[in-house]
Amino acid sequence: MGRRNMSRRAGYSLLELLIVVAIIGILAAAAIVGGTPAANSQLRAAAEIAAEDIAYARSLAVTYNSKYTLTFDTAGNRYVLRHSGTDVALNVLPVGARVKYSTNAAELVFGLDDMPSLSGNVRLMGVRTAGTTPTTVTTLEFGPLGQTTESNATVVWLLIGRGDGLRYISVTVDPVSGLTTIGDVQGTPPAGLALPADVAAI
Repeated sequence: MGRRNMSRRAGYSLLELLIVVAIIGILAAAAIVGGTPAANSQLRAAAEIAAEDIAYARSLAVTYNSKYTLTFDTAGNRYVLRHSGTDVALNVLPVGARVKYSTNAAELVFGLDDMPSLSGNVRLMGVRTAGTTPTTVTTLEFGPLGQTTESNATVVWLLIGRGDGLRYISVTVDPVSGLTTIGDVQGTPPAGLALPADVAAI
């Protein structure tokens, strides 16, 4: 009698274990499809930092009544700020709080991999112009009034994750005001941009 009860308890325990494993599997699949809250938060944080960096480039153009350009390097997962106006005295850039000089004082490098809070998980996917005929671009230039030199909005795309868990977010720069708008985290990749090679290979 005692043995029968022990066997019955062991059987129920095994069944319960299988149910728990099944539930964990379902939750894991849901997390992959929906994106984990931590990953989504990291992606949004990266977008906010990128928006601040873009605003910094715009503020330099307005402050010094000149032109400043951000060049986006998807392979290096970074963007670089340079003075692009005619006054060569402005080529030496002020030191930013989060950036570092490249090889000289004429470049400030904003590296996504250098952001400790992002743990190297967020990638720069690429930059596209909006409008009826969007094109891929690698630069974003601001003029003295804070405007960009593009006639349409410029959209910077960031991504996080791998496989079915890839998530994307946009930072849109208005061509007239130069101000930024951060989009929602989404699971649909932006049209016209390819995944970075190391992400596509996963």
